[in-house]
Parts: sequence; structure tokens; C-alpha cells
Amino acid sequence: MEYVIFVFVVLAIWHWWYETILAPSLRLELRFKLFKLRDELRDLKIRGAVLDDKHFHYLHDSINNAIHFLPRLDMAMLIYMARRMRDDKEFNARVTARSKVLDDCKSTEAMEIRTKTIHLVATVLSVNSGAWFFYLIPVALAMLCYQWTKNIVKALTALSAADLQTVAPDSTSPAVSV
Repeated sequence: MEYVIFVFVVLAIWHWWYETILAPSLRLELRFKLFKLRDELRDLKIRGAVLDDKHFHYLHDSINNAIHFLPRLDMAMLIYMARRMRDDKEFNARVTARSKVLDDCKSTEAMEIRTKTIHLVATVLSVNSGAWFFYLIPVALAMLCYQWTKNIVKALTALSAADLQTVAPDSTSPAVSV
């Protein structure tokens, strides 16, 4: 029991350290990178690159949204969005249409900015969900072990008596005959 308490204390300290020291520093760095991308996009528009207003405004809005919602972008929000896209067809259509407009941009510089934004938002998701990493590993391992065990047991129950004897030989008991 004392080991369990010790593990919980260590996990609590890890969680506190991650959420109060490490994650805010990483979020600040990612915020600055998003500001830099937004400035690059604005500079691109000022220089008169081949970038129509719709593409500019959609990409600008997406970077601004990432900056504004940066602390709230986590796995729970991602799951909520996936469910909403699955259940709300109008919402899904709006998101898909907007994403298609962003993907159809002809400016290579703007597409690079979009790609970098996507990578940064994925990193933000990892940072904001990072403290849960050590909590979810045992659950994921247990699920994998359960699935592996279930498959092996399924195969084990399909063995003939002769094959079972080769896998688990038992010289003390007679073979089971049917």
C-alpha cells in the first residue's frame, strides 16, 4: 500500500510541476511562434503576393483562433469537436468547406504558413495534454495487454488436444480424450 501512495505522490508532484512550470513556458514559446506566423502572413499580404482576400482572412482567422484558444486546446476539446463533427452535419459542412478553401490556396508561402500552423497546433495539443501522459500509459498498456491476452486465449481455445499438448506438455496427466 505504501508503494501505491508513493506513486500517487510522485504523480501529483509531476503533474504540479508540469502544469505550473513546464507547460506555461512551452505555451508561451508556441504563442510567440504563432505570432510570428501571423506576422509573416500579414507581410505576405502587404508585399502583394498572389493571395486573395478570402484565403488571407481564413488563414489569419485560423492563426488568431489558435493564439486565442491556445490554453484550451487539449484532447478533451479534440474529442468534443470530433463528436460534434460526427453529429452536427451543418457544422461538419462548414468546417469542411472552410478547410477546403484553405487547402485550395495557390500561394506556396501561404500554404507553408498553414502547414506550420497545423504543426504548431498539434504541438499545442501535445503540450496541453502532456500531464496526462503518465496517467494514460498504464491504461493504454492494460488495454493492449487485454487485447493481446484475449487473442491468445481465443487461439488457445481453438487448439486440438494434440496441439495443446505440444504447447503445454503435461507428463503427469493422461491426455484428455473425447
